[in-house]
Amino acid sequence: MIAKKNLPCVVCIDELDSIARKRDDASHSYEAKLTNMLLSLLDENIEGLFIVATTNNFQQLDPAITREGRFDRHVPLALPNVLERAHILKVHTQNKLLDSTVDLTKLAKLSYGFSGAKLAAWANEAALCANRENANNITLSHFDQARWFIQTGSLTRLSHEDEPTKKSIAIHETGHALVGHLLNKEIYMVTIFKPKISNGYTEFMSKDETSGKSQLSLLDDICTMLAGRAAEIEFGIPIIGSSDDLRKAKELASYMIEQEGFGKSLLTSFPDQIELILQTQMERARTLIRDNFTKFKNLVDALVTHQELRKNDFIKICNGETLLNVSYKPIASVALQIPPKTVSLFKPKEPNEQEFDSKEMPRKKRAMNELKFPFEDLTLENEKTTEWPFTLTEVAKVLNLEPKYIQKINADSYGGFEIILASDFNDHGLISEKLSLLSQNRVENTYSSSFKKLHIWADGAKDFLQFVKNPTPKPGW
Repeated sequence: MIAKKNLPCVVCIDELDSIARKRDDASHSYEAKLTNMLLSLLDENIEGLFIVATTNNFQQLDPAITREGRFDRHVPLALPNVLERAHILKVHTQNKLLDSTVDLTKLAKLSYGFSGAKLAAWANEAALCANRENANNITLSHFDQARWFIQTGSLTRLSHEDEPTKKSIAIHETGHALVGHLLNKEIYMVTIFKPKISNGYTEFMSKDETSGKSQLSLLDDICTMLAGRAAEIEFGIPIIGSSDDLRKAKELASYMIEQEGFGKSLLTSFPDQIELILQTQMERARTLIRDNFTKFKNLVDALVTHQELRKNDFIKICNGETLLNVSYKPIASVALQIPPKTVSLFKPKEPNEQEFDSKEMPRKKRAMNELKFPFEDLTLENEKTTEWPFTLTEVAKVLNLEPKYIQKINADSYGGFEIILASDFNDHGLISEKLSLLSQNRVENTYSSSFKKLHIWADGAKDFLQFVKNPTPKPGW
């Protein structure tokens, strides 16, 4: 009804599968009723109304929804490739202080399978990691920490305590790393630090996947997946922890045979051909390890000593060089006890007088420029400071409450501020309504057992503070 009253307009339905799933015999179900209602609305053909919808489960949609005259034009959006990920990262880091050593192209190669939203989360998490260390800018190490958190769900990387366990894990991870390296995969990191979901971790730089993968490339992937268990077998000490590798190898072999037709014959049973691929690649991995046993042993020893190897040090050891110290700082664990940094890692935007004079500029930017507030976690409690243009008493006066009920006023880093009210103040809702009238409804309420907080966003701060300095009657006041 709202769309019909505002023609012409565009209506976007997110997660279409939640209201238009396939109907079954239970035609009176809630989902079926929603689908029937949507179908009837689509058939009205209202002039000036354009409807778009998104879904991640196209196969779950009812066939009637996607017929001609309804949602009959489909635009598939795949995950971004390497080049696209680099551009997306550039957008999400343009307002952040990056170290000169951060290479967005390299980061794009390390984020295979990341969506745009996940890349944005990665950039923000990297800023948080830098913030915890009180760093002045965001380095590649912070992106490593952030990616580790996104992929494993844990910020902490634990070291294995006993030497036998360290060596067992090092043998397994070195198997992955060395075989991948011998198969022309670009190693990025191999570590025996313990994440939340496994005993160790090996990572390769992804190549440009847009060109597609050949049968040989897929076989190389399976061989690399099985190399951890192959290394354990060669050393005669198989341990638990290879279930995920075996599952992924089997899934990839099944995909090759059942969906891509890479088997020797379409008449031979699929399970037999899958088993043949797995056995062949396992033996291939064992052969590569035996033929390069000296390199393998040196890598295991170095990994036990340093617990983490990056590309440059890995290649040095493969070339027979002795590694005394690693060329980077391992991120074994994140110091979570460090208090958050008070200085923002976002690039400060230099004000442009012509832009701020324009009525088209966002209210937030104009307010921050005109009020000249150096809002950097300043706090106003009992007395006026040179940075603040008002006193606590003045704020209490315009809100018609006693000053004792305002505990303090804090500024945020974006041009807004928050008023902390005492927990025994009972007219919190009334004060919230007054602030909304004075600040373009840009007020957020927060309750707790010890205080009540009213946060005024930057784009409403200007109107409120002008009223504090020059109180005038407001409609509804």
